[in-house]
Amino acid sequence: MQLELLSERSTADPFAALEGLLIGPAHMVRRGDQARLSVVIPDQAGPVQWRVDALLSAFADAGFSGESARTPRGQTVVRSEFTPLLVPLATAWTRGAVKAPPADFTFDAAKLRLWAVASGHTVMHAVYQFHLDDRADTQVVRALRPLSVQVTAVGPRAGGPALRVSGQRRLRHLAALMGPAPAGADWPDHSLDSSRRQSASNGALRLTKGPAGTTPD
Repeated sequence: MQLELLSERSTADPFAALEGLLIGPAHMVRRGDQARLSVVIPDQAGPVQWRVDALLSAFADAGFSGESARTPRGQTVVRSEFTPLLVPLATAWTRGAVKAPPADFTFDAAKLRLWAVASGHTVMHAVYQFHLDDRADTQVVRALRPLSVQVTAVGPRAGGPALRVSGQRRLRHLAALMGPAPAGADWPDHSLDSSRRQSASNGALRLTKGPAGTTPD
């Protein structure tokens, strides 16, 4: 199954992959026969430039341009141009005046990757978090099951609404689905690599120190 998912990621429709942004902090704005896609990067998501670069690249892959700006609250927003190309996506993801996933929404690796680009970040060692629209958590959890991605929902007190993936095995599986990390990215398996390097460093330090912290000859 993993090879199939990796193949899906490499051949996925770049326009369809944008649905991964709407699961998280993105929203759509309609203006006549055009629409705009905007992604406000969450405050908790850490460094933003790699996200800006990756989002603008995703927009270009889908056939339209974009720009980054600051919101009145000082957050970074990456937004597309107004384009008729986005009208079908806006229609599919709107219920009245509310953003909501289509009833038949499914995940693939490309959508998962863009969800991580928009909002995924390491919370602590072996815990990776995706920010989420709070009206979609049950449907998203269900849509993740075919990818064998197991998540835990967290509420606003824990930095949510969000879904977390915990544990080394689950994070390695998640990273394999998402593919190579963009330059400078916070990717699911990076905290594991960092931990291993720190453990190795601590072990080497213990080996080079003698009793009472002295260094042996």
